[in-house]
Amino acid sequence: MKIHRFFFVLAIAATVSLSSAPFASTKGDPTSDFDFWQGDWKVTVRAALPDGSWQTAEGQGSALKVAGGNAHMESLDTGEYKSRGIRAFNVATGLWDYTMFDNLQMKGLKVWSGKFTDGVGVFEAKLALPTGVEADTRIIIDSIEEDSFNWRFELSMDGQDWRTVMKMDFRRNR
Repeated sequence: MKIHRFFFVLAIAATVSLSSAPFASTKGDPTSDFDFWQGDWKVTVRAALPDGSWQTAEGQGSALKVAGGNAHMESLDTGEYKSRGIRAFNVATGLWDYTMFDNLQMKGLKVWSGKFTDGVGVFEAKLALPTGVEADTRIIIDSIEEDSFNWRFELSMDGQDWRTVMKMDFRRNR
């Protein structure tokens, strides 16, 4: 099933319930924040459509630690959509810089910056929408368990009212 391109591009191309995270920021070392993501995953991707419904696609993802643990690389493939991402820990700011690139309408790299607090990762950036209007955007990673986690992409026109336009549920391959 094809994902509606506008929202898919909006959510990723210019580039998830709260719970404690057993693997995030263990032992006070922020470079371990993304250790939970290492390995191979089944991914359910949901993209918001203009009518308020959601379109769903299934795919596979993987992630690995690189550069001595200070960076992580990820991949996602749903058939129609293929992306790669990289997250690097910035020792100067104490934040993670997170970017993604894909096979859809790439218009350069966008970097979200943020960190994990109480098991929830929040990464923020300004993003020019296809309409030319600039919006506040954020990626939220939460509900982190040993074999699952959620990822979502939200946008706001005023920095206060947020709308989820894409969700991904990750389940570890066994």
